[in-house]
Amino acid sequence: MPQSRLDPVTSKRFLTVSATTAADIDEAVESAEKAFCGVQATTLLAERRSFLHKLADLIEWDVEKSALLEAIDVMVLFNEYRGTRYFSSD
Repeated sequence: MPQSRLDPVTSKRFLTVSATTAADIDEAVESAEKAFCGVQATTLLAERRSFLHKLADLIEWDVEKSALLEAIDVMVLFNEYRGTRYFSSD
């Protein structure tokens, strides 16, 4: 069942997320185990490192947007949230 997050100032929905079930989690774990034993096991370290760096770049690219959504969700000032350990990209 999707869950909505409301802007505390306007009370308008700004985000909808899907809730997960135990079956969803089991499926994700099974997929991760297959990937680790399959492609992951035969992929060279340099290729894995390159992939993880690209993934980190994508995460950092969206860090401002993610911090804004999280700040709204927990009702703190955005600039205050940016100074926390949860926002750090180090």
